[in-house]
Amino acid sequence: FNALLYACCREPSMLPSARTAWRVLGEAGVAPELPPLEKYIGSLLESQSYDDAFGVFLTAIDASLSPSLKTSAALVGCCAAEPRLAQMSFAVFSTVKAAGGQLPPELARGLARACPCGG
Repeated sequence: FNALLYACCREPSMLPSARTAWRVLGEAGVAPELPPLEKYIGSLLESQSYDDAFGVFLTAIDASLSPSLKTSAALVGCCAAEPRLAQMSFAVFSTVKAAGGQLPPELARGLARACPCGG
């Protein structure tokens, strides 16, 4: 199933299939794997499905997976495109920081401007 999810993220036109694969994986109780999960997050971000991408990130955290700094940075960077996501971006930033990671300084500055939530 995880290989199917990864394969469905190769092209933007396949995103509906990726969404179906993700839903079926969840319903079947299949544990997510990091490479397809990150590929799916990237596909969601490319399609501007920001809320869904953050939801997948949270699923990763709940499954004790640590998305890469690249994936986390892409999520945090969304607040520039969609200011209403600043608090969710701050949550990703805080998760990365708590795990000992560090995102690029320009993302942290952009987040501080977009989010009055105390970063």
